[in-house]
Amino acid sequence: MAGYRKQVLNRLRYATKLIPTNLLTGLVKPPCILPYYHCISDEPKSHLKFLYRHKSVREFRYDLDYLLKFYYPLNPGELLNGLELNRKGKIPFVLSFDDGLSEFYHVIAPILEEKGLSAICFLNSAFVDNKALFYRYKASLIVNQIIKDPQRLKLLGFANQNLEFVIQDILTIKYLESKRLDDIAEKIDLNFNIFLKKEKPYLDSTQIKSLIDRGFYFGAHSHDHPLYSDLNSDEQLSQTQKSLQYLESNFNLNYKLFSFPFSDFGVNYDFFKKINLKYPSIKTFGGAGLKTENIDSHFQRISFETSDLRGDEILKGEMLYYLLKWPFGKNKIWRK
Repeated sequence: MAGYRKQVLNRLRYATKLIPTNLLTGLVKPPCILPYYHCISDEPKSHLKFLYRHKSVREFRYDLDYLLKFYYPLNPGELLNGLELNRKGKIPFVLSFDDGLSEFYHVIAPILEEKGLSAICFLNSAFVDNKALFYRYKASLIVNQIIKDPQRLKLLGFANQNLEFVIQDILTIKYLESKRLDDIAEKIDLNFNIFLKKEKPYLDSTQIKSLIDRGFYFGAHSHDHPLYSDLNSDEQLSQTQKSLQYLESNFNLNYKLFSFPFSDFGVNYDFFKKINLKYPSIKTFGGAGLKTENIDSHFQRISFETSDLRGDEILKGEMLYYLLKWPFGKNKIWRK
């Protein structure tokens, strides 16, 4: 579904240049704009390279300037407290960043502080302090190694296989099959622990505590980033509660925020009922774009990492897409 939305946004790209932001905002009237990213960097990242295109510092600054011109920044604490969102004659926005990558400390936070902005950073409890590596990042590192040295295919027994076929096979390995990635890495002499120690792709506890003191907010993003639609309901709850409890016990947070890894697709109403019963003040977040929900405490965010589109093109495209779906009732998610 995410791939289909990306295609639609690309097709709407030229239409967004002709329609003013204020006109679209007035037609759609979203209560809050929730853009999210993973990484901002001017350096290539081998663990991200074959998964998605992250934005440069210049592109990120462009997005921020656009948002600040047409919308106003809402402190995440205000979203938590459920205050009236639409003030100052403008729609508010709240930024968030998934996976707890170290660029949030080194690159993103200084830019946000320069502009007087806060944000939410969502962490996977298994990866903080670079204790382990997301299985999709492992896949990207493996593909990067194979492309640099195709002779390694022989070590995998794929000497006569098409390179593109092998790459696609590796990149589509699922969470429940992720042991395959460790086996492949061992065969091609790729050590993930060395990568973690050398590159330190994730935030460490000291950096997180510093960011909290500086006014940034943190939320849970599951324990080790599975696709929730691949899990049963007990596993979904376990992943969620484990990551929330980690944040509470290690950083003494007095609030609860959670964003679904990948997508909230396949998560039914019963999950939200149980998690809200255990944590009555929790706010949860999906990534389905500009959509409304029948669950008041759950918010859908907009990925600002859609191919090479600028933030204004993505947001205006989402608004046009929302209007196109409206006559068919497809702009709201109803969970049974």
